[in-house]
Amino acid sequence: MADPNGPGIVDGSETDDTINVGFTDSNGDTVDNSGNVISAQDGDDSIHAGAGDDTIFAGDGDDTVRAGDGDDIVAGDEVGLPDGNDTPGDDLLAGEGGSDTIDGMDGDDTIYGGYAPGTTPVPSSGGIESFNWDGVGTPADGDSLTGPFVQDTGSVTVTYTTTATTGGSSTFEDDTQLLGGVNTGTETGNTDSSVRSTTGAGEGATTSQTLAFSETVENAQFRINDMDENAVVKVIAWDADGNLIDVSMTAEDMSNLHLVDIDGFGGREAAISGGTSTGDSETAANSVLVNIPGPVARIEVRLVNLSDTPADVTVTDIFFESGDGAIPVDGGDLLTGGDGDDLIFGQEGDDTVSGGAGNDTLAGGTGADQLEGNDDQDLFVINSAEEGIGDTILGGDGGLDADRIDIYGERGVDWRVRDLTTDSDGNGFDGTIEFLDGVGGVTGTLDFENIEAGAVIVCFTPGTKILTPLGEVAVETLREGDQVVTRDNGLQPIRWAGRKHLTAQQLAERRELSPILIKQGALGPNQPERDMMVSPSHRMLLVSEQAELMFDEREVLVAAKHLLHLDGVEKAVVDGVDYIHFMCDNHEVVLADGAWSESFQPGEYTMDGMGKEQRAEIYAIFPELREEAGLANYTAARLSLKRHEAQLLG
Repeated sequence: MADPNGPGIVDGSETDDTINVGFTDSNGDTVDNSGNVISAQDGDDSIHAGAGDDTIFAGDGDDTVRAGDGDDIVAGDEVGLPDGNDTPGDDLLAGEGGSDTIDGMDGDDTIYGGYAPGTTPVPSSGGIESFNWDGVGTPADGDSLTGPFVQDTGSVTVTYTTTATTGGSSTFEDDTQLLGGVNTGTETGNTDSSVRSTTGAGEGATTSQTLAFSETVENAQFRINDMDENAVVKVIAWDADGNLIDVSMTAEDMSNLHLVDIDGFGGREAAISGGTSTGDSETAANSVLVNIPGPVARIEVRLVNLSDTPADVTVTDIFFESGDGAIPVDGGDLLTGGDGDDLIFGQEGDDTVSGGAGNDTLAGGTGADQLEGNDDQDLFVINSAEEGIGDTILGGDGGLDADRIDIYGERGVDWRVRDLTTDSDGNGFDGTIEFLDGVGGVTGTLDFENIEAGAVIVCFTPGTKILTPLGEVAVETLREGDQVVTRDNGLQPIRWAGRKHLTAQQLAERRELSPILIKQGALGPNQPERDMMVSPSHRMLLVSEQAELMFDEREVLVAAKHLLHLDGVEKAVVDGVDYIHFMCDNHEVVLADGAWSESFQPGEYTMDGMGKEQRAEIYAIFPELREEAGLANYTAARLSLKRHEAQLLG
């Protein structure tokens, strides 16, 4: 039988194929790591092309493609060269390492420029490298290590920075360190190299060391020695996409230590020291071995003082697997969704992402990305400043034109909008998003065009009981002038109340607006006292010692959609919903169904989520809210946590 696509092209069959490195087709063509052309034909195929610059045609069916390392070209539904059948399939396509070109074509596709979640990146073989404290300049014992410093460890560069509250310091230490259990490979570990991390006096004082790797590494190991009593050391690690990853601590001597998991990702990443500090940097007393399997892109070692006197620890050199063994880095990709409702994730690198027709969800990831929604209702997701800075978002104006941006954090604190103007077709906006640091400085920008909706709806649902001087009252019966009991300011009058109805069709089109069900007791004993439903962005008050330890605030607000990791909090399935909101002179914390929650806080995006008449009503009562300064002055009643921060509270 003749090879249908010519010699050297690896052909699939009409059935469900698994095509990996080593696969040989009926004509003797084999997938290797040198760069292949693969035509999978029909069926629901699984393809892993391995290394090399590959060209992959997934063919008909619902296919899964891992292009592997190299600069690859992937077509989701096309078969053969140059022409072929083009039948829709719902494909999962991942470019993995390199700068890839991926076209999902027809169907509701999920496309990753880098690695899909749940897949294991395959590193090439490499050795052990280390970040050495005695290589941070040429320090003598006791010298300050203020950073930032960059150290070349062989095949990876590591950037070191340190931060501290008043009185904290980081200094070089040449006292002999315990290195037992650390895999130093062929290196001879230097036991006379460490950093001494010291906090200021007073409960809550902190000092941190952070290491950022130019490429992800694996199996990072080090020891934390000579830990003072009444202190907490937490090791936090992130992958290349900014997600928290597992950290493990072990200790030979647990007489004064308590190892805990406080981030919910498994392992033990925090050590709490009590009693008396009886050890020194050479002994196992008050010493922990840290292991981070990875792949890891950034590590922070944070020391928190729990007493009135300064606390300190020493941290040894950090060893890790890297060099040729580093995970291949995702490059700048060209990703196209084609027809259908696609999910496209650019991940690392400077990507160009095009949704095509359909209601697509686009996330550029890190790098300076260009995101183009094209036709229909598209959602652009920005999860952090790192993901948003340098990006350009073009909503497009074809089809049913209702594009929107879902951005992390709190307006006026984490970001703000500048130069907002009406777009070319008159039904949306062009503008610039400025990302802010902790003191209001601009760290970078994102430009957008043709964005029609920024709808963020923050409110209760009918039946929710609000505490008033007359007792608990159904929220839908509250009117302007009624008084409510607030946590901070006693009785406060309602200045405005409104209602918004969403039909089943609207919820199907805007699934992110579906209500969140918080079951009785999900937030604590009798909190709430009965099952309640709120909008996804509606914030609930959480009170805990853990929040105070981690965020210096005992009381924090968390959006309901960021509580889905808790037992008893889930997305509700409804045929339609009424959202009810009320507003006071200030942002208040009110008692709803026995749980403390927020009143309505106006913001640029929450206001955009309202109808014109409701906006006009609010502007008539609060004319200052027409201006950005007025919105900024209507401040939140509590610190609002981001999604990843909320997950740390368990």
